Amino acid sequence: MCRKCFQNCYDIGNSSVLSIVKSLKEGEVVVEKRFNDKTSLSSSLIDKLLKLAAARGLKLSQNQIAMLRIPNSPSSLMCYTWLHNYFNLVGDNIPNSAGEIHLEPIEIKEVWKEYKDDMDYVHESSISCIEFGSLWTNCYSHVKIREYKAVTGNVLLFIFYPQPLTKMFDRKVHYLRPVEPCSQIFQRQ
Repeated sequence: MCRKCFQNCYDIGNSSVLSIVKSLKEGEVVVEKRFNDKTSLSSSLIDKLLKLAAARGLKLSQNQIAMLRIPNSPSSLMCYTWLHNYFNLVGDNIPNSAGEIHLEPIEIKEVWKEYKDDMDYVHESSISCIEFGSLWTNCYSHVKIREYKAVTGNVLLFIFYPQPLTKMFDRKVHYLRPVEPCSQIFQRQ
């Protein structure tokens, strides 16, 4: 990013930028209060920026648009990164759908709990469940949660047996035993 653009974005003068650059070159890592204000751009301003980009022949990626919508705080940026990694890990990229990602049926609150546990584990601050849901919907509108579980390929059906299939165990435990692949069942019909 050019220095002048940085100055305009944060409404600071050249001397402030020079001071920050000097501190960084000396190895200081300090989050400036003015860069941690939790503000984000308004929807109307984002729309104007998107129209301006389109008028100039620029097509912004989903990540670039998301960056306009993220609140300006380390915990929000960390959450955005966590969601990005989570969606890449557990999401299904849908071909011919302009970058849509589908997740198996799960509540956003359950995903937030996983995120919160991860942040607690690495001793990082986390955002609230409401902020998490807002960040998800604003920055990852292309990620959809399936209404039903997707079942494809050779999936085995299982039957519960009320007792062990061998005499190695004295206790009665419910055991799973494969019946046959779903594809064979559906071929018979």
